[in-house]
Amino acid sequence: MTIAQQWKEEGMQQGMLIAHQWKDEGMQQGMQKGEAAILKRQLKHRFGNISPVYEHKINLADSETLLYWSERILAAKTLADVFI
Repeated sequence: MTIAQQWKEEGMQQGMLIAHQWKDEGMQQGMQKGEAAILKRQLKHRFGNISPVYEHKINLADSETLLYWSERILAAKTLADVFI
């Protein structure tokens, strides 16, 4: 294998690795958006309108936090209780 062929092969491998990373990141972002949408819907159903402060907090949260808040809805008496 020539140096040029080796570089080409390495470049293709690196390109595939980057493509897979982007795909995984895109899937993770999509899942987080879905989790956030479900949480907002649950909160609106249980407590009525959500303030922009809580909407912003939800939009910035990671998946683990969103799932934690989704569980807190079950026992929360107020909207603020969800985010404690």
